[in-house]
Amino acid sequence: MWRLLCLAIVFHLAVAVFGEDVVVTTKLGDIKGLSGKVRFRGKTHVLKKFLGVPFAQPPLKEMRFKPPRAPAPWKPDLYNATYYRHTCMQEKLDRDEMQKQIPGFKNFSEDCLYLNIFTTYDFTDSSSLPHPVMVFIHGGSYVAGSAQTILGDVLPLKGVVLVVIQYRLGAFGFLSTGDHHAPGNTGLLDQTMALKWVKDNIGHFGGDTDRVTIFGQSAGASSIGLHLVSSKSKGLFHQVIMQSGVDLSPWAIHGVHSALHTSKELGRMVGCPTHLNVLLVECLRKVDAQEIADFISDSHQGSDPLDLPWSPVVQGEGEESFLVDDPKVLRENGRFHRDVRVMAGFTSDEGAAIIQSIADQFNMAELLREEKISQTALGSLLHHYFPIKNGILAGEVYNTIARGYQNTSDGVETGVYRQGMVDILTDYMFAAPAHQVLRHHSQHNETFMYVFGYRSPNIRTNFWMGTTHNDDLPFVFGLPFHTTKMRHNCSTLDSALYSKFCRGKRTQIFSDYVCTHRNWSFCNEYDHRMGHSNIDYAIIPQQYEKFDHEDRIISDYVMELWTNFAKFGHPTPPKTANATYSQHSEIVEWHLFLNLTPRRKTRTIFI
Repeated sequence: MWRLLCLAIVFHLAVAVFGEDVVVTTKLGDIKGLSGKVRFRGKTHVLKKFLGVPFAQPPLKEMRFKPPRAPAPWKPDLYNATYYRHTCMQEKLDRDEMQKQIPGFKNFSEDCLYLNIFTTYDFTDSSSLPHPVMVFIHGGSYVAGSAQTILGDVLPLKGVVLVVIQYRLGAFGFLSTGDHHAPGNTGLLDQTMALKWVKDNIGHFGGDTDRVTIFGQSAGASSIGLHLVSSKSKGLFHQVIMQSGVDLSPWAIHGVHSALHTSKELGRMVGCPTHLNVLLVECLRKVDAQEIADFISDSHQGSDPLDLPWSPVVQGEGEESFLVDDPKVLRENGRFHRDVRVMAGFTSDEGAAIIQSIADQFNMAELLREEKISQTALGSLLHHYFPIKNGILAGEVYNTIARGYQNTSDGVETGVYRQGMVDILTDYMFAAPAHQVLRHHSQHNETFMYVFGYRSPNIRTNFWMGTTHNDDLPFVFGLPFHTTKMRHNCSTLDSALYSKFCRGKRTQIFSDYVCTHRNWSFCNEYDHRMGHSNIDYAIIPQQYEKFDHEDRIISDYVMELWTNFAKFGHPTPPKTANATYSQHSEIVEWHLFLNLTPRRKTRTIFI
């Protein structure tokens, strides 16, 4: 799958002081973190950071491929949470890229089940009310990612406690033999263990255990969707935000037989017996961790980039099972957490990043250069993702799909264009699954849908790719609120993140509500008096030369929506926002379009 590897570089600013110790007492023992003053929008905040807090025992040796165990207390010792711990083992390509960008970086280990906490709660004021909690789960195709790449210094300034977790990746988190020897989904169980830790301990950090929102992007978002249909996660959260992924996404889970094949392929590559699962797993537990991680990269070669080698699997009914059936079946049977409020969305041009990945595979290299593509190339792609054995029926179906995405001018068909392909892939991989999930959930609780369509004028990427996969993350975490130009290290591995931008003369927030056959747009003036912030460190993606005033407007608005949802269960509660965000329902499918300019057109999404 497409992926972006962003490296967290630490930049200490003269105006931000982080170095004062702060100690919090928990059930496991005392934890020492860092405290410092941060300026944000003209106001001084005292931000506390607790880095590398263990939420499980190290999954080493015989614990490899097994569910996590609760952490052991460290009383009477003082736990030092003033620095990051290890990043989870991941594929060689990602590891090499990080080491190339940061010479000598070797902070990878199986001992990686840690979380980071960021809070502005005033521990000295006994009358302070607890803050809602937001737990972030990173993406990365289930094989890459790190809590260290997530900037945690801005979002908490909106009055929430931010927790960023890690979980085992690749074979370490998702190897499955389809039986009790390696049932799979240990990466998801890591996430569950982290959520249990939050429920038991976050109150000591000023968090409200009755207002826990989990949010994530890409594979992190699909993981959240799977938590919604797993009994293992019941009662651990109250609201969710899924960004660019849900449990019904076509790439969210792996077939059991395919997972077993990949596990045996790994065994053969490292010299383990594969005729008996018990021997295979016992042998793999003794193999060097780096050798296993290196295989992950090899398994990608020549395969469909959307067919992830290591993913969650359906385990069947059982007391220890995380996922007992296909998510679609579970939802149709009402077996999901209906008491949870849901917000889900995607970027307007997710499919552009996919085109970057599959252009060579489907002989569509012209897509990267030309606007128009051939019917042959289109048919090849549609047949791959929507296989129909009956040739005559297939032709009719594919032509119908193609017509639905044709560009037209004055009623005259002008052919299938690159943007049509972007839209097809966006709908298939992200939009349609999100609609399906929200349809199921809206019958039981409040649901909200958004489309992130903002394209920064400062992005240095191809115009045609629109607002694509990952483009929302800098704005969710407040990256534009940095006052100094910082060095950046970010490398696109499978795709670049490129987009178009239509810039209006006035600075406005437009809300584009869409329902069947109708379209309403309205704008609301936004307060331009925005301050900057002085933040301790930042992740500045390579595609951004800088961030400007418009970027800060969008970022502030997005952070407001996200934190409002965490606080009130609604992105725009009464008297708190300049736009009303209507609920998405089975009858009227509203969504909020996030941009500085209104959406000019809408399209039918095939579900």
